[in-house]
Amino acid sequence: MVKHDIVIIDCNRNGLACVRSLAIDGHSITAVDHRRLSPGIYTRYKKDLHLIPTPHSNEGEFIAAIQRIGKKLNKQSKPLLLPVNDTYVRTLASHWDDLSSVYDPLFETNVETLDTVTNKLEFSKFCAVHSIPRPLEYSIKDIKNGKASYPIIFKPDERNTIENMRNNVFKVKIANNQDEATQFIHFLEENRIQVIIQQLIPGGDDELYTAGVSAIKGKLLGCFTGRKVRQFPPTAGQAAWAEAVPCPKIIEYAKTIVEKSNFTGLSQIEFKHHQGEYYVIEMNPRSWSWHGLAKPAGVDLPKILVDAYNGEEPKNLPLVNKTNGIYWHFFLEDFYYNFVLNRNLSFSQLTKSWRKARGHAFFDSSDLMPAIAHLCIQYPIRLFKWVVGFQDRLSRINLSTEDNLPENGTDQT
Repeated sequence: MVKHDIVIIDCNRNGLACVRSLAIDGHSITAVDHRRLSPGIYTRYKKDLHLIPTPHSNEGEFIAAIQRIGKKLNKQSKPLLLPVNDTYVRTLASHWDDLSSVYDPLFETNVETLDTVTNKLEFSKFCAVHSIPRPLEYSIKDIKNGKASYPIIFKPDERNTIENMRNNVFKVKIANNQDEATQFIHFLEENRIQVIIQQLIPGGDDELYTAGVSAIKGKLLGCFTGRKVRQFPPTAGQAAWAEAVPCPKIIEYAKTIVEKSNFTGLSQIEFKHHQGEYYVIEMNPRSWSWHGLAKPAGVDLPKILVDAYNGEEPKNLPLVNKTNGIYWHFFLEDFYYNFVLNRNLSFSQLTKSWRKARGHAFFDSSDLMPAIAHLCIQYPIRLFKWVVGFQDRLSRINLSTEDNLPENGTDQT
């Protein structure tokens, strides 16, 4: 088997699982990140580490840094490039003419394809053409004329573009009635924000399914299917506890999406299950936060992708997971959001989830430093911010109370 120098950009949960998978398979991994405190930069599986600017801060320097890293590695053959963050994927694809002489890609470099799958309006049209179930859509005119059935959800039509990220565009907004929708439409019109408005498919966090794909030029090589069981924060967040679930129906939908878009790379396609049907929600053209569950479930997506690059495809395409009861856990976020803040989880349930998990956000018994870094560096910062925020909220409550008292601080009778 041919072994490669592989540059993986972003060392958080998305990238860490890729680093571990490909290093264990014998490849030489160069990790790249902009965060000095990212837990994944402490993994023992990296050969080298580079801290570089973000495209947000300096796009030109970001591209120049990626070029320098690639030229340093480009001795006998081109290194492979794998970004695992929306911004990185979009930026690198936009500059691929400048990078193609240095790297071979493990991601989608066609900007038109990225536009189709990441622009929510375009992706919805694409799914309609190819008969893939999707939520009902409404126009702003429909909302104003009272033609919507509530609740509905507003989404930026291009949340993944660098421009929208720089401008801190909202992620999603749920409106439960006409008044809430009308008020939010005023905000959209004042700020000239383009959105897609959809029916909110009923169901809890445990009805959110994922098809994780590995593909080259429209050929689906591997497809992992699973679902979120708990999120942080609930209803519109990331997985805290997830389960591998074989699901032939969404594999067929994923295969159609990959083939018709001629997609290359790793991707997460999200679905919402309701009354026996799976409605496509969105497609993210990179790995996702809990894709580390795919490997213990039998579908090592990064390895499948690199093997296919080497001409070694699975015998029966696509390779899929066939077993229930394999779990992934993000212990600290589950503890913080679901045990401490929302109190919808007992301590017994929390510890049972940890014991049952075959995959974790950062923890790995053979690679402990990322978990230690997350626990000892990132989490204290998170708690400090939470305490400061709580004190700030408390002081505002106290000030509000004082405003209602007479100047001498006693009640008037």
